[in-house]
Amino acid sequence: MTLDFLQDVEYFVIPYTEGFFRTEPGRRKPVIFQEIEAALALPRPVRFIAVVFPGYEYAGQLEQRYREVIDPQYHDRLLPLTGAKKHLYNEEQADALLETIYQELVIRESILDVIRDAPPNVYLTTKAETERVSIYRRLYGVRKLTFLNFAASSLISGIDISPAYGAHNKFRNWFETGLLEDRISCDIILTRPGSPADRDASLYKMRPGQLTPGLSELFTLSSEAGGTGAREDAERYHFIIRHNFNKICQFKLRHRCDKLRLYWTDAVLPYGLMKSEYPEDERDQNNIKVDIYGVNIKDADRPSFHLFENDPATAALYSIFSSSLEAFFTDGPARAVEFSGHPNVDFLFRRPIIHRARLAKDGHGLTADEITACAKKGYPIEVDLLFAGGQILVWRDEDCEKYGFAPGTMLSALEAQGVNRIRGQNKQILTLQELLEKVTKIAAGRGRARSGGPIPLLIELKNDTWDKTPREERRIRDQVISVCRVMERYRGEYALHASDPRIVRDVKEYDARIPCGQITLDFDKTEYRDRVPEEYKKMHREARYYDYVIPDFISYRVGDFLQGVHRQRQQDYQLKSLGWAVGSGGDYYAHRKNYDQLLIEYDPEAR
Repeated sequence: MTLDFLQDVEYFVIPYTEGFFRTEPGRRKPVIFQEIEAALALPRPVRFIAVVFPGYEYAGQLEQRYREVIDPQYHDRLLPLTGAKKHLYNEEQADALLETIYQELVIRESILDVIRDAPPNVYLTTKAETERVSIYRRLYGVRKLTFLNFAASSLISGIDISPAYGAHNKFRNWFETGLLEDRISCDIILTRPGSPADRDASLYKMRPGQLTPGLSELFTLSSEAGGTGAREDAERYHFIIRHNFNKICQFKLRHRCDKLRLYWTDAVLPYGLMKSEYPEDERDQNNIKVDIYGVNIKDADRPSFHLFENDPATAALYSIFSSSLEAFFTDGPARAVEFSGHPNVDFLFRRPIIHRARLAKDGHGLTADEITACAKKGYPIEVDLLFAGGQILVWRDEDCEKYGFAPGTMLSALEAQGVNRIRGQNKQILTLQELLEKVTKIAAGRGRARSGGPIPLLIELKNDTWDKTPREERRIRDQVISVCRVMERYRGEYALHASDPRIVRDVKEYDARIPCGQITLDFDKTEYRDRVPEEYKKMHREARYYDYVIPDFISYRVGDFLQGVHRQRQQDYQLKSLGWAVGSGGDYYAHRKNYDQLLIEYDPEAR
């Protein structure tokens, strides 16, 4: 007899009677025991169902009986047999018992039958199919929207993200108008830019081929970084969420829109959600649109479906996904953190900032010795940057006479002769990276608990040409990106500021979480009056830089623009002000009442 048929057996029904265990001396073991042994020998488990007949006391006897009749080599596999599900047989319930056993035997088939016979509870299709119905029609009359995992955040950030959104400009206008007129509110939960979740989500959600030329150009790697090819593609992945995030921040700040709330989380999910909530009398329309992500799925082909709160077929799933959204607003590792649109700049206003790290009246400023002295005393410092020879130097072109160069020629000399040669004449010039390493090392030596970490830094990014050519615009952007990347590794608090609003814009387009302020002054009262084009002078006189970008704070040259439109717009956006630069004597007290903080020269303790 062959037992090959057991290879396909999943259930084994065993009748428990006294006669079942009886074997005749000298006779071959009954076939049923051979089959049990063959089942126990299978590499996969077989489920046993025991039917116990009246008059047989099986408690305490079964295992012993098995061991008597089953080959000893299978004794260590008796557990599934002794743990078999047991049914007590009697004639009255014989048919019901057979039906019960049958249901156990065909349980998987019966589930398939149910699935085949029941109507689908979700209309699962592709994203392209669900969006054949215009988004305006799908959301007409909506009162609250909640986006998760950057789903549909391009409604605000616009056509820069994907060409598909070009068709929705009218809706985007309606959406923005609804926010500004308080007819709708919106919560947007994004993965935190720069987090592992950000890169994970970018890699399976976005691909460089989907980007518009505008976005690709905006975030092409800087020449200093030297990245091309696959590296550049990876950077484009990484900037998708950050770009959305930055655009939303600027919209929120420009319009002072409290109905738009922006959050970030360190969690990432394999789907995007758009929850739409309607007035109470239209609650039947409440729904959640679910878009599934996949590494190799084209955007238009992604699985997509709608769940309705009051539809019996989808209510359970609606509740599950709705709870998933609500969980982001409760305590836990995935908790979404709200971002107001402005990063925290309070550290700039705790104590005076030493302008150019110049502590002594006879000091030159920006030297390694002076920076060291400030760091050892824990003073925040403000420094300038000079780009030369592919390096970022903590210096300023106006200080060229210290090295014996004619005014305005040091930058070209550094680039022509090499930074190291110039630095060899005087070891006092630091690169930006050396500055960060120095103040970090000093903080560690002072004891982190006492110092609170490296000193706060305020860094001025200069543009002395003010040209508007595409080449010059790209040069400025490259320099901004290179500085931002160096500063991302700094563990202390820092902020950037610039007089050229294009620099402030580029910082904010790179990462809205980097504190960046607008320096404003009357150029005609400075040595820059012949170097700055009239349109930029007018931009400063009339505070038009607010139309260009919303900064995080304002840096005034003391005495300039204290009243009028400058003060009004500063108050409109509730921005704090820095005044620069004053001595630590009587000038300090004369100007302190006009500003939230001052950049000062000379040691404050010398006052």
